[in-house]
Amino acid sequence: NPLQPRNIAVLVNTNDAAMQVQDALAVRNVSSVCLRRESDFASVQAGELRQILDALLTPRDGRAARGALATRLLGRTLADLAAMQDDDLDWRTELDDLRSRWFERGVLAMLERLGERHAQRLLQQSDGERCLSNLLQLGDALQAEARRLATPHAQRDWLTQRIAQADATNEDEQLRLQSDAERVQILTLHASKGLEYDLVFLPFAALMSARKPKPGQFARFHQDDRLLQRYLGSGAAASPNSVTQADDAAIDAALREDLAEGVRKLYVGVTRARQEMYLSVSLN
Repeated sequence: NPLQPRNIAVLVNTNDAAMQVQDALAVRNVSSVCLRRESDFASVQAGELRQILDALLTPRDGRAARGALATRLLGRTLADLAAMQDDDLDWRTELDDLRSRWFERGVLAMLERLGERHAQRLLQQSDGERCLSNLLQLGDALQAEARRLATPHAQRDWLTQRIAQADATNEDEQLRLQSDAERVQILTLHASKGLEYDLVFLPFAALMSARKPKPGQFARFHQDDRLLQRYLGSGAAASPNSVTQADDAAIDAALREDLAEGVRKLYVGVTRARQEMYLSVSLN
């Protein structure tokens, strides 16, 4: 059978690296999907949605209106914002319409209207589908709480609280897939455990290295299933000369543990491939 995009995986260490890979693939017109453990309430869209709700709840606050309009979701430019002082009919019409939809039909109906107006612009951006998926997931969560939260102000306050308490380990708030699986899969090594792909790429394998704690930091390591932490030196004024023999032992233990964790991650990565594995190497 011919190779399908869903059978190709790029494995990375962090969510930031996953986004870098996705951007690089998008430049080359390669469709991909990021499978990462992240809370929707920690997304950029959650913060922008809160800004929009704040503006809709305070329709006479020009500063709040400009903040909402400047979000990526509403997409007004600096020139647009500068022109607001001379002609405010356009932006007031949009915000008033969104406010009416929210108050009369619910937050999800308001977000659907926002999507009708701005989806085409957002989808032209490399992560526009991710942006819209996050937004609709937030809308579903808010709508599910609507009966318990009697007023729009209560809904805004609930969103503010969930943003402050965002928990990436809570499956109910983890990011949904923004599309089907007919794309190259990008995921962290941690998330790839138990999965297999025909082709696997480890583009940052050569950059893996153990991190040596420095004076003024903590050396963290395990001993007899206990996590130990030793503070090294004396803070900002610490120098290499202030590191004691016990500090050296703690540093060595932390280095060995970090190196072992790196080896475990590398093993996870290289055993995900059914057919072929590609990884970067250092010649130094």
